[in-house]
Amino acid sequence: MFQGFCYIGGGQLTAWLGDRGSLIFFGLLTISGYVIFLTIPHPIATVLACLLILGWESLSMPVTFTTVGATLEKERQGMAFAIQSIQKRLPKIIGPACIGGLMHFLGNDDEALRIGMPFLVGTAFVLGIISVLVQWRYMPHRQPRSSKAIIGRS
Repeated sequence: MFQGFCYIGGGQLTAWLGDRGSLIFFGLLTISGYVIFLTIPHPIATVLACLLILGWESLSMPVTFTTVGATLEKERQGMAFAIQSIQKRLPKIIGPACIGGLMHFLGNDDEALRIGMPFLVGTAFVLGIISVLVQWRYMPHRQPRSSKAIIGRS
């Protein structure tokens, strides 16, 4: 249900903010999740942070399809979507291997978790900041659709 809400919300926000604006907004939401996770040691804050972080993929999917569809010719779109699908899954494969290696290096105790988790979330935070800056600098700005299109009127 959460992902479905994010897909719908992501599509609506993409129509309202445009491609670049929505990707930057969704990136900032994810970065705020990392900040909450790193700064507020409370279970409710951790759940909120996880929702903000995990919502990224579902929120950004509509804008990804819109951007690829608008910027590439029809004959190149299939390859672009295939590459995007691979690129989306690589962190899910590489991430657990990296955390496993780090935990093995630090040891398998509470001290390793106290050091390892903030380090990994901090790394994701820095990469999130870099991705927002790259989108801000290099992604072309396309005008958002009119507000009438968002509500379903023509």
